[in-house]
Amino acid sequence: MITMFGWTDPKMPAHYIAQANRERLGISGMEKIATFDRSQSLDDCLAVPQANAAPKRSGNILG
Repeated sequence: MITMFGWTDPKMPAHYIAQANRERLGISGMEKIATFDRSQSLDDCLAVPQANAAPKRSGNILG
């Protein structure tokens, strides 16, 4: 394989394989992010759980 591609260093195939793997993993990662984004709405991500919401104040000083 080294001579077929004209490489002189036996480490070169590993370099190109690692580069191809990084690209493949990057593409699959972006696909997962896009799928997640399509399944979520902005309101779902920004919604404040009721337990953490600030208490409502009435016009009364004591309450």
